[in-house]
Amino acid sequence: MNNSSTTLHYRISGNGDPVVFLHGFMEDSSMWDKIIPHFPHKTCILIDLHGHGESFFDPKIPREISIMAQQVRSTLDHLSISNYQLVGHSLGGYVGCELLKTDPLLEHLTLFHSHPWPDSPAKKTDRDRVSKLVLTKAVFFIREAIPNLFAFPEEQSEAIKTYCAIAEQMNPEAIAWSTIAMRNRNSSEQLLIDRAENVSIIQGQLDPLIPNLQLHTFAAKHNIGFYEIARCGHMGQVEAPADSIALLSMILG
Repeated sequence: MNNSSTTLHYRISGNGDPVVFLHGFMEDSSMWDKIIPHFPHKTCILIDLHGHGESFFDPKIPREISIMAQQVRSTLDHLSISNYQLVGHSLGGYVGCELLKTDPLLEHLTLFHSHPWPDSPAKKTDRDRVSKLVLTKAVFFIREAIPNLFAFPEEQSEAIKTYCAIAEQMNPEAIAWSTIAMRNRNSSEQLLIDRAENVSIIQGQLDPLIPNLQLHTFAAKHNIGFYEIARCGHMGQVEAPADSIALLSMILG
């Protein structure tokens, strides 16, 4: 079987209409563990993306977000999932955008601290730097990067330890692979404009990685549902779990 269609590791919780949850870069499906118990009326499918968590890693696979999306769809085929909603955090949102473009069975995409734009030239250069750095200094990079996801890292010392530990379990080559896959992605801006009624955005007011005002302005201009979490960075599931659960409940139904 072609590795691009190999089943990824997954967990299933609840019973009802299916919702797929995709984690972010250097995370795994455990990031949703405090969210999922609030959705027993949904069939929640938590997937570990390629090279993350308990999913396999194949360095020979082309480093593309489209490949990650194909793997997710193959996993859903394995589970006989047809129509579904998807919540994608950061990298998971990029994969979600690709699925929105290619999979007619995806009914609604929620970008959870994610966005539709490609990397800027400066960001591409930084991705190249990171992809080389992690091969020899992965722990250094992880312990530098994870705290920067939070608006107030001094308030999140335990969460930072947890997320660093998860990332440090990853194969450094898998971190580099995902870094370049993100670097190589194309814009999903027009896709979101064309499919505005099928998209929602949940964004942290103080997200250090995503320009909040730019994203809010884009969403308002194109009638995309936009929901801001006050005093929150890139990690709403940790920084503002109650707000995140309330917004997801409203969006997912």
